[in-house]
Amino acid sequence: MNVLLKLTKRFLDLFSACAGMIFLAPVLIVVTMLIRFKIGSLVLFRQERPGLHGRSFTIYKFRTMTDRRDEDGNIISKENIFCVTSPNLSP
Repeated sequence: MNVLLKLTKRFLDLFSACAGMIFLAPVLIVVTMLIRFKIGSLVLFRQERPGLHGRSFTIYKFRTMTDRRDEDGNIISKENIFCVTSPNLSP
C-alpha cells in the first residue's frame, strides 16, 4: 500500500467515525438517561480485553445489569430493569 492510499484510508476512517458519533449522539444521550434513571449513577463501566497480538485494550460499555436483590437475597428479575428483548431469546 502506498503512502497516499494509507493516508486516504486513515482520513476516511476518522471522518466516518466522527460522522457516526455525531449521528448517534442523540441516541446515546437517551440510552444514558434511561440507564441513569433505571439502574443508577454509574452508567458506563470499563473492561480490559485482549486485543491483536495479545495487547490489552480498554473497552467502555453501557451498564445494563443491576445487582439489586429482593428480601430473600435473589437477584431481581429482568422485568424490573431496562433491557432489550427479542422473541428469539428464551427466558
